[in-house]
Amino acid sequence: MRSERLSCVDHPRLTAGTKRIAAWSAALAVTMVIAAPATAQQCVAHWPLDGTPEELVNGDPGALVGGGVSFDPGGIGGFAEFDGASYVDAGANPALTDFADTQITISAWIRQRPDAINIPGNDPDSAFISARTNCNIGNWQAYNRLGSSLYFSKWWRDPADEFDSPEAQLFGPPIPDNVWRHVAISVSNNTASFYVDGVFQSDASDLNTPFTIKNAVQSVQLGWDSCGSYFTGDLDDVAVYSSALDANQVLGIYDDGVAGKAQCRLDPVTKADCQNGGWEDFGFKNQGQCIRFVNTGKDSR
Repeated sequence: MRSERLSCVDHPRLTAGTKRIAAWSAALAVTMVIAAPATAQQCVAHWPLDGTPEELVNGDPGALVGGGVSFDPGGIGGFAEFDGASYVDAGANPALTDFADTQITISAWIRQRPDAINIPGNDPDSAFISARTNCNIGNWQAYNRLGSSLYFSKWWRDPADEFDSPEAQLFGPPIPDNVWRHVAISVSNNTASFYVDGVFQSDASDLNTPFTIKNAVQSVQLGWDSCGSYFTGDLDDVAVYSSALDANQVLGIYDDGVAGKAQCRLDPVTKADCQNGGWEDFGFKNQGQCIRFVNTGKDSR
């Protein structure tokens, strides 16, 4: 439970009775401001990276390219290690071009290797997720620029030369090396909001046209941008959402991650969802826990 709402209970013009009402109202307001993760319905792609490159929402198995992606059992069920010369080909995911084309949120746990910038030939623009066909045709990319900052790049197609150009590069805060951080980039129209460990850091805007999904891409990549910018370090629990998540939703994702819970979890709606072994599909240990969640919202996963 988190809130920065200020109370007016001590205002000098309030009577004693009004103060009691104001105090009750303020307390109620605080209890209603909670960290709420985004719904599973908003999640259009999710890579837990728990021993495999599989994307769970659409079922793409993914493919390891370059021989330098390995998996470690730590993190949230496991994470992937990238050597700066390899990546995950996540396949042609139509869900990433079918949603409302002015909003997107990218969420991931990242740990940049401190020696990444010293790898021969490694571009300082360290891409941890990208939706591009090749170096000249793309839609969007998310980078952790080595020694600098997070940034989100969106592209546009110039009909005159049939090549894409970076429409905007929206920069956020720096991320320290060799430390796990949860990062989220929430984009709406022409503004990107950057979050680190569930806390809002900054906005960045451009004066060009709003962010749009303009080109179908052949594949989405984790750890590469199709143009030489490899990621060197560790990634865990990467997801893409079909809307611009707000601060409360991002905080909910971060809190869940700290508690060892992956994002994009489906929740049961009715008791019937929990029956006949259905509770296992939602990550509960037994049917009783699942039904209790339906009745009370208490989550024991």
